[in-house]
Amino acid sequence: MSDTSMTESGNEKATKQTNPLLFVAACGVFMLIGLMILVWLGTDRNRTSIGKDLPNFSLDPLLNTEQALGTEQITAKQSILYLWSPDSKNVQEDLKQMEKIAQKHQDYTLISIAFSESAMVFEVLRDRSREQLEKAELDWPTYVDNNGTAGMQLAMLMPFGSFGFPTVFVTNPSGRISYYCEARNTENWKELNRHLTK
Repeated sequence: MSDTSMTESGNEKATKQTNPLLFVAACGVFMLIGLMILVWLGTDRNRTSIGKDLPNFSLDPLLNTEQALGTEQITAKQSILYLWSPDSKNVQEDLKQMEKIAQKHQDYTLISIAFSESAMVFEVLRDRSREQLEKAELDWPTYVDNNGTAGMQLAMLMPFGSFGFPTVFVTNPSGRISYYCEARNTENWKELNRHLTK
């Protein structure tokens, strides 16, 4: 038997041995995807942060303030935590919607927290946030979650363990969350306004 035919025969054997392994690996991947889908379908969409205490975290000043802010100061009064990103697609529209609501409900303290949707150094986040706020003619004191604690703890309160931008949490003076939403459309803003009007 020639070397060529031996090599071809060896390749066929390797291919035959590899195919079952690929099949097993593919089955494993499909089973994992299926399991993830089942977990997602089984997640209670009504799992909620409402009624829970605001987690303990601290925020560093980003714009228009030099004071750090912690949970104790936030929960000392009725507050609206507005989590936003200067890179969001509709950031200008969202900022203006939030400002309208803040002006209408001045018995609540607006707490603006800027997040980056991608890896971004502090100075770049600050500059982009300032640019967006100035464009919207706003001078909100704005904070940043430098160590990631606030974002991580607030995400754990959301139905799927994450949140998009903008997201709004409302707290009452007892420090409990009374409402939250991802304000991505007009109806979400209307619901937030209705909640604050109660």
